[in-house]
Amino acid sequence: MALLVQSPNNLMDAPHIQVIFVDFEPLCPLFVACLIGVKRFSRLCQMLAFLKERAGSDESGIAVIGFSMGAYYALNLSANHPDTIQSVILFYGTGPADFSTSKAAYLGHFADSDPFETQSSLDDLEGALKLAGRPVTFYQYPNTGHWFFEPDRVDVYNPEASQLAWDRTLAFLSRTMTM
Repeated sequence: MALLVQSPNNLMDAPHIQVIFVDFEPLCPLFVACLIGVKRFSRLCQMLAFLKERAGSDESGIAVIGFSMGAYYALNLSANHPDTIQSVILFYGTGPADFSTSKAAYLGHFADSDPFETQSSLDDLEGALKLAGRPVTFYQYPNTGHWFFEPDRVDVYNPEASQLAWDRTLAFLSRTMTM
């Protein structure tokens, strides 16, 4: 299984997952050096091709995890690469796209108090995915804010919600990914 990740804070202990980091921080300079503005999506598509080559077989799908703004890119990758993206996991981020050709399953983890993602944004995205006939499950975590999954955000990190979201993510990947 291959996984394209934006913001990798606690993903390293996931078994049997090949991870490429895509983040705004200098965690993987080879891949993030050119990811500014319009170039970002193009570079993600290049990384997707790189990862697909190394996934083991043509039947291997790729899972994409996007955190915050990275969720927007994950959604766009799933809409623009329907034969490659098999699963999409969103953490406190949404975005518009035409999902009519998507073949992915979607899992979303959202804060119950998030100034960046309104309930209507969540509802709109869920509705668009369902309208496209895609399997979708969204969770909202009580007493959480944006970035609740990220331990380096000590002001909002919620270890219980983070662990529950990660357990749900691993279960989702086990159900939706071809190894």
